[in-house]
Amino acid sequence: MITARRLLVLTLTICSLLMTGCWDALPVEKRIFATAIGLDWVPEQPHLTVTVIHPLMEEKRARENRVLTFRAHSFGEALAMLHHSSGQQLSLGVLSVIVIGRQAAEQPLSSFVNDLMAHPDLRLGAYVLVASGTAQELLAVTPPDHQRIAVHLRDVLHRAVRRSDAPATTLYDFVTHVMTPGADAITALLSPIGTLEHRPPPGQGAEGAGGGGQQAEGGGKNALPSPPPEDVQVVGAALWQGDTMVGELTLPMAQHVFVAMGIADAMLMKVLFAPDERFFPGGSVMTLSIEGARADWSLDLAEGRPHYTLRLDVRLSLHNYAGTVDLSKQENSELFEKIIASTFEQNMLEALQRLVSTGSDALSLGQLVRLKYPAEWDSKGWRDQLKTATFDVQTKVEIRNMGLQLLRLEPVDK
Repeated sequence: MITARRLLVLTLTICSLLMTGCWDALPVEKRIFATAIGLDWVPEQPHLTVTVIHPLMEEKRARENRVLTFRAHSFGEALAMLHHSSGQQLSLGVLSVIVIGRQAAEQPLSSFVNDLMAHPDLRLGAYVLVASGTAQELLAVTPPDHQRIAVHLRDVLHRAVRRSDAPATTLYDFVTHVMTPGADAITALLSPIGTLEHRPPPGQGAEGAGGGGQQAEGGGKNALPSPPPEDVQVVGAALWQGDTMVGELTLPMAQHVFVAMGIADAMLMKVLFAPDERFFPGGSVMTLSIEGARADWSLDLAEGRPHYTLRLDVRLSLHNYAGTVDLSKQENSELFEKIIASTFEQNMLEALQRLVSTGSDALSLGQLVRLKYPAEWDSKGWRDQLKTATFDVQTKVEIRNMGLQLLRLEPVDK
């Protein structure tokens, strides 16, 4: 029989166990908080090169980040190697970007996606982007003001998204499109600019690179010059078909595709026009600001071949008009709007044909077939059917601002 004394001791024991807190919690110094992950592919076994960027948590650190690189047969194996070599647990709760090298993107990535999605604290809001070269090369860039590369890449994408130069493709969006028939992902394509030369260690900027710390003759005249600043830029868009990249678009083509998607508000476009001394006396390139674009798609299916009609209503303003034609007159402005509309139609047709020739359905055109012609919809054969698609683009342009600038005010009697 349990006495009151024993009951009290048992109660105190249970309470003390409950008050110990999170006994299985992992201290912060035992974690690797990755802010960027890079994936590259090489022909030799093992094929994958995984790069992990994480900030150093020490109070007195010589650099901002630590770069860990592993060659493995799979992403899961690379994570196991990381845990074994460092004794620390990888955390992806603050992951900012996932950089996929071009050659890696051209390989099926379903196993990588499966291993990544199995991670317990994965941040689905991380951006997915493709490097025009390798992910290691892009992540090796030293951003201006020694900013962390993951934060810098995220800021570059944010600026590009505001200008509608690149899609904001998160990991959630990417995986969702991979799993959806008739809808493919489109991601930003980035490239490093500047130099990628190895920076000399501290103290060797004015000495010879391999002279044991001895100063070169002539007061350092033969010293290595300081490399120019490095940075990254958006150069286009990567097109996916399922879990494999199948092509790319240049930045001008990508911008026209974004207009077709109806997501081009506040976008600046440099458009090349046919030579015309009246409207383009100093050159045929003009910067247009897209204030709004409404895209209306319709579909006809004849003998299994889809034909799409795109009706565009584009409102824009001019940024650098230097022509001799007075655009304040209605007949002149209407003529100029027709010239812009015709150029838009030509560029749009080129971009759309380039897009579907890769078999990528980044515009979700297959969903129109599935909804309007369900009996004709074939999710397995849709890619081949998409490559035969034809387009008709009808564009209406409205110039909202002629780009006139008031320089100064002067009295009339002066």
